[in-house]
Amino acid sequence: NMERGLKQFYHILAEREEREEEKELLTRLVLFEDAHMLQLKNRHKDLSGELSEKERSDIMEGGLDVQQMIETFESELKSSETILQLAMKFEAQAFDLYNRLAKKHHG
Repeated sequence: NMERGLKQFYHILAEREEREEEKELLTRLVLFEDAHMLQLKNRHKDLSGELSEKERSDIMEGGLDVQQMIETFESELKSSETILQLAMKFEAQAFDLYNRLAKKHHG
């Protein structure tokens, strides 16, 4: 679910971006999220009770919705370097969340 929100975040930013290098990077990040979602879906085919696509597509890692994240971070994305730094921050937060959930589940 959060990966779908992050994909939407990168996609919106890519559409707004005028600099070609940064636009290309954001587009690649969209594709990374697609690959990540496919990998998770294949690993967890037995999950039930999923929300509809519309209900779950606007929440990102960190729990904020896409629009809140854009308002918070768009002005910071001044270069490919800062875009990658933000992407790494999101992935580290997601890893931490999944790691804590796994530990809680396994007891």
